[in-house]
Amino acid sequence: MVVSNDGDFAARVRQIANHGGGANKYDNVVLGTNSRLDTLQAAILRAKLPHLEGWNRARRERVAAYQAALAGVPGLTLPRERTGARSVWHLFTVRAEDRDGLQARLKGEGIATAVHYPRPIHLQPAMAPAGGRPGDLPVSERLSREVLCLPLYPELPLDDVARVAGAVKAALSAPAGRP
Repeated sequence: MVVSNDGDFAARVRQIANHGGGANKYDNVVLGTNSRLDTLQAAILRAKLPHLEGWNRARRERVAAYQAALAGVPGLTLPRERTGARSVWHLFTVRAEDRDGLQARLKGEGIATAVHYPRPIHLQPAMAPAGGRPGDLPVSERLSREVLCLPLYPELPLDDVARVAGAVKAALSAPAGRP
């Protein structure tokens, strides 16, 4: 907890606690962290914690359904678990060369998706002192243009997983520029 009667200092602490964010949600203008847990959130987390393993199991079931339905779809790269690891699948992030086209087509079908990191870290304003320039980390830059999160949460009906997967397949098989 931080207490201050200095408004500028308090604003700076909030900025650092929120990923170093700037005016734009995806601009990190200073080095920051994720320190936004308040008392109410802590109380809710304590009540939810006993359900965590069941929710993780439910997300794994939905991911297995996505993996089965989307295996081998041209133009789509699916996430994988490392050998010996067990993911909780907080997100189901796929890669598509035409990510923006896929996202637009899914939106047209009423399917919400998300792009969480549209700018790689080395190109964030907070990292400017490090001297990162476009082209320095081509893999990171390519991934920032390709990644897309499909809907995933424990209560997501398996029928909806099938519908999303079908829409992804249809979108990627449609000719470019056509719905």
